[in-house]
Amino acid sequence: MTSSKQVDIDQIMASVIELEMRRGSLRWSITELSRKSGVTRSLIYYYFGNDKKALLVQAVEHYVSLFFGFRLERAEKIKKGEFSDLIAVARKRIQKQPTFLQFYAKHRAERTDLSGIFDRAEKEYLKNLENSLPAQKKHWARMIWALIFGLALQPHVTLDDLKNAEKILRKAWMVRP
Repeated sequence: MTSSKQVDIDQIMASVIELEMRRGSLRWSITELSRKSGVTRSLIYYYFGNDKKALLVQAVEHYVSLFFGFRLERAEKIKKGEFSDLIAVARKRIQKQPTFLQFYAKHRAERTDLSGIFDRAEKEYLKNLENSLPAQKKHWARMIWALIFGLALQPHVTLDDLKNAEKILRKAWMVRP
């Protein structure tokens, strides 16, 4: 079960990204954040202090961890050539917070001061992905990453489509379940 504190933090993080995407350049207030998130200003100050820039960085790092975090179960699934579950999880995260994807694309394209966070996360993700692949397939890391995120972004791709894509990858990869 999710704690009340975690719900508050998730709502604050989502609201920071949405406000920053809509208004930009920290042109939003803690009062607006409180209204948008449904969390009192005093709790926002308690959890994060009053530095909006630091709060924005924490929100970005929060979502980077969710989207690019590489957990043990992901590595094990990749070693087995099981990608459909990873794609389904990524899709759920994107659907839950679609604004972050826009935010990510904007900051990657414009090379803002937040781009470094994304650069580090992408490099770490690729390194972990490479380390999860058999030695002879490490050069496939970028292609697999592109497939995972590309398929996760396609709302019309069904779970059956994902399983078929996984079969194609396994056949090409020669990985048996």
